[in-house]
Amino acid sequence: MRGLIPLALLVCLSASAADRGYQFRVTRDPHGIKLTEGEGTHWKWVMIGCPTAKPDCEFTINDRGSGRPGNSDLGFILKDETTVQVRCIRPRCAVKYALDDQDWQTKQMAIDERVLIPMNARVAVVFCDE
Repeated sequence: MRGLIPLALLVCLSASAADRGYQFRVTRDPHGIKLTEGEGTHWKWVMIGCPTAKPDCEFTINDRGSGRPGNSDLGFILKDETTVQVRCIRPRCAVKYALDDQDWQTKQMAIDERVLIPMNARVAVVFCDE
């Protein structure tokens, strides 16, 4: 099993230093999505869900848990049983993710860019404010 990567290994492709970052695992929950194994956060796990009547309902978080407009880092939309869409809400995000038996995938994102992440993946993210 591969462990979480040190955040120092995940950097933003800009001259500015990374503001902050955290790591977690994204898993399926009967009520939506659960983020577990939180590191660099005030939470160890967060369960997020949206009404089934709203299939593209986005739930936002920050390092303290539930994010509100103006202080959110990431947005999550459950796309299907095996995939979650993650949206960068900060000016820049560097996201790295992998399933335990696969190589790490990296995505540099600007605000409102999205990436599809497989369920049960480990995720590390650094936010790069300019």
